[in-house]
Amino acid sequence: MSANKDEENDAMRWAAALGSKSSHPLAAAIVTEFTGKYTAYFVNDVEEIQLPDVNNFRTMEGRGICGVVEYHFVDIGNLEMLENLGVKLTPEFETEYDRLCAESKTVVFVCVDEKLAIMISLADVIREESHVAVRWLQDMGVHLAMLTGDSKEMAAAVQKQLKLNSCISEMKPDDKLKWITNMKEEHTPRKHRCCRR
Repeated sequence: MSANKDEENDAMRWAAALGSKSSHPLAAAIVTEFTGKYTAYFVNDVEEIQLPDVNNFRTMEGRGICGVVEYHFVDIGNLEMLENLGVKLTPEFETEYDRLCAESKTVVFVCVDEKLAIMISLADVIREESHVAVRWLQDMGVHLAMLTGDSKEMAAAVQKQLKLNSCISEMKPDDKLKWITNMKEEHTPRKHRCCRR
C-alpha cells in the first residue's frame, strides 16, 4: 500500500537494496518480492537484477534497518521505528494496518526521507516438516516455547498451527536472551534442552 504507484516502485526498489544488506528473514522476503530471485541474487550474483548501492547501512535492534539509497534516507521496520522517526499513520494506512494485523500478517513499514512511503505485509508459511519436528520433541517431553519479535496476533496464529506449548511475542533480541538465560537457571538441564546455532 502506498500513496502512488511511482512512489511505491521507488520505495520497493530502495527497500530491496537496503534489505540485501541484512541477514534478517523479513529483509530476505522484501528482496525476494522485488527481485523474485533472492537466492540467485546472492549466490550467482545475477547481473540482470540491479539494486542500487547502499551507504551508511545500520541495524536498529528490535526496530529495523536504515541506510542511504540514491541520496534518500530509507528506513525499514516496525511501529516502534515509526514512532522513533516521529511518523504517524494516516487514517488510510491505519485502517489497512489494523486489517492486516487481524489477518495475522506481519507488517513492515518503509519510510523514505522520514515519510511513510509503503507498507508491506508478510505471512509466515509453516513447512510441513515443522509439524513433525514439533510432535517428535513434544513426545520426548520437551516443552516448546516460541520467542518472536512478531505481533501477538501473528505469533498466536503460528502457535496455534504448530500446537506449541507457549509463545511470547513482541520480543527484542536481548529479551529473548534474558528469557533463555532465566529458563536455564530455573530448570534442570535434563528436562529442558536448548539448542544454539
